[in-house]
Amino acid sequence: MLRLTNLPVQITVSIGIVSFPEHGTTTKELFTKADAALFHAQESGRNRCRLYLPEDKYLENIHSKLNEKIKIQNAIRDGRFVPWFQPILCLKDGMVRHYEALARMIDEDGGILSPNVFIDTAERFGLIGTIDRIITEKVIKLQAEMRSKGRDISFGMNLSGKELGDEELLLFLKSRILETGADPSRLIFEITETAAVHDMDRAVKFINSLKSIGCKFSLDDFGVGFTSFVYLREMHVDYIKIDGFFIKRLHENTNDQIFVKAITDVARPMGIKTVAEFVEKEEVIELLKQYGVDYAQGYAIGKPSPDIV
Repeated sequence: MLRLTNLPVQITVSIGIVSFPEHGTTTKELFTKADAALFHAQESGRNRCRLYLPEDKYLENIHSKLNEKIKIQNAIRDGRFVPWFQPILCLKDGMVRHYEALARMIDEDGGILSPNVFIDTAERFGLIGTIDRIITEKVIKLQAEMRSKGRDISFGMNLSGKELGDEELLLFLKSRILETGADPSRLIFEITETAAVHDMDRAVKFINSLKSIGCKFSLDDFGVGFTSFVYLREMHVDYIKIDGFFIKRLHENTNDQIFVKAITDVARPMGIKTVAEFVEKEEVIELLKQYGVDYAQGYAIGKPSPDIV
């Protein structure tokens, strides 16, 4: 037990163990397997030792994840994370002036990988923040370019709830907006993983600081989880994105219809715009118009693309 500024600090140690030459003959091989054993020790409750055992299926899975981690780190190093853009339709006038920037990873063979391939591993090993910064920086620069050409295009970018309150990230975003000349009112930060927000006061200060220079915020995957309306009350967002769970079968599920109407009725008097995600059918678009939903996003509108139309 240590004391830091008169506060007790409990220190724990987890250890991953390998044996030479049974588990490998090269430094890379031994460290990779030791890392796998270490991760297993941490997952088992921390303050433990774990010996690498080739027959342990859990360790095999971790070993696979560690290989995925290395691929992600290499992609970060080589600049192989890029934004793709999915159009968002204004249901009032049928125009597209808004895109969501979605992260894509280019593999070593030039293939394009969507987030479902790398997102879990990136989050597990603390790499998601770096990826978010890469994508946001590219998008901020693109918005500035669009602005210089007279095109008023808005971009939505994902920020994990884990990052809200990060002072370094706040300074990073503000400096990039200032340096590039991007229009902050055309930058929308979409808050994902709201359940990961542990300090609401810091998160609200983070949001308000960026809103003070003109940026906007959106709550992603709204309606999933019991805390959605709590976050809506506490965070002064400009948009809510209704989760696709309630949208995909909107044309045939009366409970979904009731829920979407209710969200719209709550958002409208608060001055919050609504965006329906995973819109895949024309019938759904017509219902969304009837309910007063402001925007629609999904394959019925357009698929993600590396280019802005």
